[in-house]
Amino acid sequence: MTEVKKELTVFGFISDSERKKAIDNLIKGKTPINEVKQRPMRGGGEANYVNTYYMTHQISLITGFRWTSECLEERILDKEIGAKMKVTVFDKDGNAFSQTSWGQKDIARWASDGKDHKAGEPISIFDDIKAAYSDGIKKCLSYFGIANDIYGGKELEYFATDEADESSTVVMDDDKAKRAFNKYITDKGLKWSEVFTMLEVKSMSDITDYKEAYNKVKQILEKGGDATQ
Repeated sequence: MTEVKKELTVFGFISDSERKKAIDNLIKGKTPINEVKQRPMRGGGEANYVNTYYMTHQISLITGFRWTSECLEERILDKEIGAKMKVTVFDKDGNAFSQTSWGQKDIARWASDGKDHKAGEPISIFDDIKAAYSDGIKKCLSYFGIANDIYGGKELEYFATDEADESSTVVMDDDKAKRAFNKYITDKGLKWSEVFTMLEVKSMSDITDYKEAYNKVKQILEKGGDATQ
């Protein structure tokens, strides 16, 4: 009888702690704050997002790399590119579960004339198509719950940490804490004069602990308070 040798696969390299952390993030609907980025929105303001690597890495950890993506349709318009993407995940028995969504990317164009191009011409349609694919894949993954708090409009916990995870080494420095506090105040549409009244300070320089300031303002707002109380 011929002995069947077991082949070493990538699945054996996924640690239990990595997989557990990814599953915990999915169940709690909580994306680590250090993975959240900001970018300008059309019409002004900023939008929160996470990069493609984070989302595909999470689904790979959760499913053991049992997932695929495919483009069902492409549309190239004058100003933007659309890609209808389908993401399918498989359970251990091979059962398939799919989500579909459109992804989008504005066409990047040259700002000025060059040696081999003219101003206004596309820089790279293929790069824009790839970006539209990535955008669609991320949207599909959000339907499975990956970073759904970011793309579903849930209020960010700006000073959330992974303190329960003993392996976490993420530390929010003063600069990052200040930016997080500023972003929170901006998102809430508060005036700084209102914030200073809530905190009982005269200026930003009087704030020594941004996390403590954030918690105090958040507590006042959750109780329905305002700066005049």
